[in-house]
Amino acid sequence: QPGHATVKLATAGRICVVAEQKLDSPFVFNYRYVVPGLWYPGTGTASCANSYRWYRDTIGKEPFAQLNVPAEAIAPGCDGLMFHPYLNGELPDSDEVADLYEFGRKLLEEKGYARYEISNFALPGCESRHNGSYWRNVPYIGCGAAAHSYDGASRQWNVADIPLYIKGIEDGCADYEIEHLSECELYNDAVLTRLRTREGLPLDWFKEQFSEKLNSYMLRNAEKYIAGGNLISTDEGCIRLTRKGIFISDAIIRDLIYIE
Repeated sequence: QPGHATVKLATAGRICVVAEQKLDSPFVFNYRYVVPGLWYPGTGTASCANSYRWYRDTIGKEPFAQLNVPAEAIAPGCDGLMFHPYLNGELPDSDEVADLYEFGRKLLEEKGYARYEISNFALPGCESRHNGSYWRNVPYIGCGAAAHSYDGASRQWNVADIPLYIKGIEDGCADYEIEHLSECELYNDAVLTRLRTREGLPLDWFKEQFSEKLNSYMLRNAEKYIAGGNLISTDEGCIRLTRKGIFISDAIIRDLIYIE
């Protein structure tokens, strides 16, 4: 019947919904359904089998071995198992998240991947320079409608409306908004982004950029986490998260952020 759908997770993965007419979209493939007068539009496919094979061959583990244990305990059918755990939109609790993170970290490190940001791993020399610029306060310029720019002291974003953006360029008067950042806002941005990285907070850089008041606040609030083994002072003059501290990084960042 129109409105019925199938979800396919096999050689390819996609969702198809039975419809009474073709869908006019460049992102949809329209197939004739077996029932006359009905269509079977489908989204572009993602090759699940290739993804599973890459995971298995690269990481060296069968991807769903652990997920199969709870899945096999549920009866099949619409009133039982519909997807593997976490594919239905439900969220794991914090302990499960920690276990999954550790599981992924160990697998990646066994293959030579190193963590260079809380949620980013890479082979040596293959770290993302694009993201690293954001984390290290490097100015950047955004070109195009709705694009954002940053010059180290302010954020700027172009008008989102494409015709208005083009008109502004043609008239030599770009249409944009700008937000000038206070020292406190710049400090908080630096704490939020840099503490997530492998290098952590560079103390000499913080002294150059921010007032003694903000530096003293940061060091004072970091003391209890250093004593508890969640932060560490490195020989390179930085304060960074320990492996233990990663799991409470949100709490640490919250305590280092300065509220005016």
